[in-house]
Amino acid sequence: MRLHYLRSLILVIGILGLFSVCIESKPKTENSKKHYLKYQYSISSDRPDYYLSSIEKIRDKSIAIDTVLPIRWGIVSHHLLIKDLIAEYFLRLSKVAHPKTIVLIGPDHFSRSQYQITISKLPWKTPFGILQPDIEIVRELIDSRIADNDENAFYNEHSIGALVPFIKYYFPKARIVTIIIRSDATIKEGLALAKFIISLKSPDVLPIASLDFSHYKTSEIAQREDSITIDILNHFDISRYKKAFVDSHIALYTVMESCQMLHTYNLKIIHHTNSGIESGKLKDPCTSYFNLWIW
Repeated sequence: MRLHYLRSLILVIGILGLFSVCIESKPKTENSKKHYLKYQYSISSDRPDYYLSSIEKIRDKSIAIDTVLPIRWGIVSHHLLIKDLIAEYFLRLSKVAHPKTIVLIGPDHFSRSQYQITISKLPWKTPFGILQPDIEIVRELIDSRIADNDENAFYNEHSIGALVPFIKYYFPKARIVTIIIRSDATIKEGLALAKFIISLKSPDVLPIASLDFSHYKTSEIAQREDSITIDILNHFDISRYKKAFVDSHIALYTVMESCQMLHTYNLKIIHHTNSGIESGKLKDPCTSYFNLWIW
C-alpha cells in the first residue's frame, strides 16, 4: 500500500513538473509580438504570373515619354481589377522618375492598427524579390512621432500589398516606406506627414498615394462624383478635401497640403475609369479610379 502511494505521488509530481515546463516554454505574446514577423507579404507574393500577365501585355505598348521632372506626387489605384492600367501607370512613371525611395501611403481599410498613422519596418516579399525598407526614413518618422510601428496592421492590407510587386518590378533598386492611415486620422496628423514628406530629398524620394475614389455607386453616379473630386484636385482646394469621394481623406489632404507647400500645381491624369466600365456592369455598384501624377 505504501509502495503504491509512493508511485502515485511520483507520478503526480512528474505530471506537475511537465505541466510547469510547458507553461514556461509557451511563447509570451507581449514579448514576441513585435519580433515574430520577418517579412510583409504582397498580394500573390508567390505568383509572378499574376502580375506578369499585365506587365507583358503593356510591355510593347507605345508610351510617349513626358519630360516633366521632378514628379512630386503620384496617385494610383490599388484595385487589381485594373492591374493592366496599374502596370501601364508604373511603366510610364519609370520612364520619367528614378527615385531611390518610394513612400507609399494608403488607407488602413480595416482599421487594424491601434494608431492613426502606421508604418512598417519590414521588407516586403514580392513575386520579383524582396523590396527593402528605407529604414532611415522609417526611423525618422517613428522618432518624430508622426507614425507608429504596428506590423500586424499590414496583414492583407491591399492598399499596400497590391502595389509593392509593381514597385519592385519597375523600380528594382528602390527602397520602400509603407504607411497606412486610419479613417479617424486628423488634419493635424496629415499636416505633420505632409511637412515631413516635403523635407525629403527630391527627386530621390517619390511619394505615391494609393487611393480609390467613388465607392458603391453606379457607373453614372460615380462619374458625377468623380467630376467633383477632380475639380477639387485641379484647384488644389484643401478647404474642400472632405467633399472629395475617396477612400482616405487624410491621405488626399496630405497630398494636397504638401503640393501647396511646394507650390506644385501641375496635374496629369494618366487613367480615369471605374469598375462598372471595366467590367461592363454599368448598373452595379462600382469603384472609380484615377491614376495620375503631380509636378
